[in-house]
Amino acid sequence: MSTFKKLPSTIAQQEGVEYRHECKNRHECLKAIRQILDGEATVEQITHFQANIDQCLPCIESHNLEITIRQLLCDKIEKKAVPQDLVASIRAKIMNGAAAK
Repeated sequence: MSTFKKLPSTIAQQEGVEYRHECKNRHECLKAIRQILDGEATVEQITHFQANIDQCLPCIESHNLEITIRQLLCDKIEKKAVPQDLVASIRAKIMNGAAAK
């Protein structure tokens, strides 16, 4: 069983809605989708996403794909206890590497 948070559900397409089949801001929308799912989006990105998602088929598909991939990863990843001496060793190596730069 996964120890990660439950992701939001996918967005269902509605009957009778005319969707755009091309997105003018595909790169920016995908970036915003990822930031929203990571909890790092700005208010402007969230607002743009909410206004755009209602009728943009590529954005709906991108959102649903991101949700599906993240949920699959969460379902497959298992959190296991790590020995504290290993954690301390890794931290020391990271700190020594950062200090050397």
